Amino acid sequence: MTPRRLRAVAGEGLEANDWKEEHVNDNSPATMNADEVAELLGVDRKTVYDAAGRGELPCRRLGRRLIFGRDAIMAWLNKGAA
Repeated sequence: MTPRRLRAVAGEGLEANDWKEEHVNDNSPATMNADEVAELLGVDRKTVYDAAGRGELPCRRLGRRLIFGRDAIMAWLNKGAA
């Protein structure tokens, strides 16, 4: 799935600035795992791993785990929706 298509699927029906307001609150943790990113984007977990492996999604590796910064994911979404 291309970055544009991933953003289109994830952002279907939302304006660029709506992401932060609708999907993040003050109690949200600063980091997310692949399952949480998949739920946020409305895609399969494997899609998240594939996109991260290709460098399309911002993430960090911690041992064998991928950690996603919530702010980085939100910035990535808003950058593609503009």
